[in-house]
Amino acid sequence: MLELAQAMFIKRTALILAILALMLFGQALASLDHKIDLDPLGNVQHFWLAPSASTSLGIEGLAPSTVEGTALKFSKSVFAEPQTLFSFSQEVLSYDIEIDRTKFYLAYATQDSDLYLIHSWDNGQTFSPPLLLSEQGTNPALAVKDDRLYVAWEEKEGIHFSQSEYSAMNFIESEPLLITGEALSAPALSIDDLNETGLAFLSKNSYTDLERVIYTSLASPEPKVLYESHDNLINLGIRNLSESLLVFWQKEYMERRETYFCLSLDKGQSFGRAKRLELDKELLGLIFSKGKLCAVTASPELTIEEIELPALAAPEILFPRDHAVLKSSGLKVVYAFLSNDPFLCKIELLSDASTFDQLISSPTQENHSYNFPVEFTDGNYSLKIHIFDGINRSPDSQTVRFKIDNIPPQVQSLEAQREEKLLTLKGNISEFPAWLTINGQSVSLEASRAYFESEFALAPGENNFTLALRDEAGNISVSTEEAYYNPAVPEITVLKPRENDWFKPDSAILIEARVCDLQGDIEDETEAKITINNQTLEDTLVYDQLESNLFGFISLPAELGDGRYSGTITLSDRSGNEGQANFFLNIDGSPPKIIQAAGEACFTNSQSSLVIPAVDSGAGIDPSGTLIILFGISMEGAVSVEAQKIIFEVETPLPEGTYEVEVITRDKVGNVGEPIAFCLVVDATPPELTLLGSYESNTLKDKIVVQGKVVDQNPCSVNIYNNQKKIESFALSGNSFSKEISLFQGSNNILIEALDRSNNTASANLSTFANFASASSSLIQNCIHGPNPFSPAKNLPGAFASNGKGMVFTYSLSEPADIKIRIYDLTGTLIWTKDINHQTSGVTAWSGVDAFGQVARNGIYPYIFSATSGGATEIKRGKIMVYQ
Repeated sequence: MLELAQAMFIKRTALILAILALMLFGQALASLDHKIDLDPLGNVQHFWLAPSASTSLGIEGLAPSTVEGTALKFSKSVFAEPQTLFSFSQEVLSYDIEIDRTKFYLAYATQDSDLYLIHSWDNGQTFSPPLLLSEQGTNPALAVKDDRLYVAWEEKEGIHFSQSEYSAMNFIESEPLLITGEALSAPALSIDDLNETGLAFLSKNSYTDLERVIYTSLASPEPKVLYESHDNLINLGIRNLSESLLVFWQKEYMERRETYFCLSLDKGQSFGRAKRLELDKELLGLIFSKGKLCAVTASPELTIEEIELPALAAPEILFPRDHAVLKSSGLKVVYAFLSNDPFLCKIELLSDASTFDQLISSPTQENHSYNFPVEFTDGNYSLKIHIFDGINRSPDSQTVRFKIDNIPPQVQSLEAQREEKLLTLKGNISEFPAWLTINGQSVSLEASRAYFESEFALAPGENNFTLALRDEAGNISVSTEEAYYNPAVPEITVLKPRENDWFKPDSAILIEARVCDLQGDIEDETEAKITINNQTLEDTLVYDQLESNLFGFISLPAELGDGRYSGTITLSDRSGNEGQANFFLNIDGSPPKIIQAAGEACFTNSQSSLVIPAVDSGAGIDPSGTLIILFGISMEGAVSVEAQKIIFEVETPLPEGTYEVEVITRDKVGNVGEPIAFCLVVDATPPELTLLGSYESNTLKDKIVVQGKVVDQNPCSVNIYNNQKKIESFALSGNSFSKEISLFQGSNNILIEALDRSNNTASANLSTFANFASASSSLIQNCIHGPNPFSPAKNLPGAFASNGKGMVFTYSLSEPADIKIRIYDLTGTLIWTKDINHQTSGVTAWSGVDAFGQVARNGIYPYIFSATSGGATEIKRGKIMVYQ
């Protein structure tokens, strides 16, 4: 019975031990150090310390034992089974772990305050021997970036830090960070994209018990106090987000917790206010997952919950205004966004030719501005912005569309007309709206013609006029005009001939001019000389003192050829003052020319009008003086001229048939052409078109032969259209035709059009559905990409950025095609393009740099690979993951 009682006691004791072990093991998981991180795919990695399996517990009647060792547990995701990464030979009080691809770095502090570092370069399969960093260190923190390993730890009442080129694991001598009268603890490290290392830690004043959260850069330690409290501060952490630096912690008092965080948008140079989160659970860390800020908590179990933060309002663009016209130089955007915290503003400026993306930091003020650092070409642009506070993104602002105009306006033509003491300046400008001033006086412009005309009084002597023209964008051009005025000189204004008058050589013309003689010393019947083409004529003009004008007929030289000639009228008073006036003569000595060659037949399908091509480069064809005769028929009608064509509209329709026509042309100054005779064929009957052969409604071929017959006395040509696109056009050598044409994949609606020489048409239609493509004969046979654009792999084909890094597209096609590759970011913005003409296979590269030379950030980038051949386009879509 005694033995049975002892056996029962042992079984009950073992059961109690197992239950207590499970209970205490669960408490240990909750109390020992937890680390939370994200792997490159966004999965949560969870690390924690647990007692080794050899741990035993003290139970009444049994001798207690201590923990002989500690194991580092981890799970690759929230739902994964826990695994042991490393088993320590002694009890570990604190640790930190960093993973860089396949490399693991683990720093830990033992109960003897020895601080060690071990590493694994094979995914944690094997670890190096321990490297002693300190004999009095605890609470280590690690950070890894670009061949550098940084470590910080608590030692005495300060914090020490050191760094190494981790491939060699050679650490420089540690440096202490001390603050007089403060006990420093809980270091946390971060490294940004520029290799700037930041350190966050807690401090406690030994006299006031005031606790603080402090941040400093290891490059130039200048501690920044982020938060102060007389309560206990715990669970300090630091994390680099895509565009910001996040520091978080908890405040503990009366068994309650409050959670806070601070954000920096300028690499830790400054921080916004500390913000409180509605979170009172024990915080293991803050992570940024799938675009959302999430909290990882440990009680009662590991939980990841999304944190709801206040939404940001959309910013308002104050400048430029919608539909404004601006110069590129000095172009800026002014916007309004009310916030008490720093934020980033994303500016997106788009045009047909370029894209400009810029992320700028903004101070906390009501209105903000940004001057664009580059010059933009002329064209139309659209602008929108949004705000990013380090975590949240605001909706886009309204889209503002404006125009860039860098070209100053010009005065395209300027004419100065002087009459007595008045000068009239008139001309045209290159664009409208615009603003013109002449000698500081505003001049109105006619919008319909972009035309101006303004009158000015002349002073004796030299008169200078400055024309300043400004457009809507603020571009300014300045031109000058000079006019000399001598009141003693007779002023002559030519009235006839006018600028658009035309004359024949060796003809008599009338010249008339008005004379202004302020001194009244020109005698009646004084003769004025005439000069034409630098030749002084024998004929003169006579001055009529009563009428104050010049008048006379002159004979033009017979040797004047066709063209425009300048003339001058010269008149002198009794004092010898000589006045001059210039005029122009348009000379036309050639008759109009008929384009229709004599003896060649002219075909028409109109029975009511006859169109005869003709040209006259001078005064123009005179329809009333042009004679058209159709022999063998009595005909009446009207002749008109339109766009270098003589049009004869007959009153009675012409019967179909052949006529002999004679045309005698005359222009408006009386030049008569030689008679031109030709044959006129009036044919209003369309040809008869018949398709020959049979055509399948469905075919597996990519071509068919179209056959037909055209019945007409004067067949000319055949046009073939497929799906409203002309694909063939050929002349008929007889009445029959046969033509092989290409088909489009799918529906083909084919139109055959026959034309005769009179331009009468006949048409026929046929339809067929072509299915000559199959999966095995698709255009894109293969298209793959890789590796990651920032892969360290060497000797990749193509030209890349530094160190030969980059990514390649490898492709093969079933036939030569034009290739287009487009890479976008997740907002849909096009960041890189590549066009390749007429290739069947090859390799092309993307270096991971966008169109503005900026390195693409970590993330997913969709791409479109398209190939076009024979009017057909095939598209392949995919995604590129950029991870550094």
